[in-house]
Amino acid sequence: MNFINKYLDDKGLISDAAGYHRALSIAMNPDKFANFFYEQGKSEATEDVIRKTKNINMSERRAPEVTNKGGFQVKSVNPDSGRGLKIRSIKRK
Repeated sequence: MNFINKYLDDKGLISDAAGYHRALSIAMNPDKFANFFYEQGKSEATEDVIRKTKNINMSERRAPEVTNKGGFQVKSVNPDSGRGLKIRSIKRK
């Protein structure tokens, strides 16, 4: 009766027919609904894996900034490479 009382009003009439029928359908077909939610979760997981394996980076790429000062050249590099700053000497004859 606890199951049915959730959907009945004070007079004993159904107050939430849609909720009652949804709960009744799930209670009568638990395997069908469990399989549906399992397949839905599996589909979302494969979409996430595919998105990560494609590894598409849509951010804008920028060329390194090069500065020439007198006899040497300074070029900033990617900070992830661990080198930080390259300094090259340009020898002129």
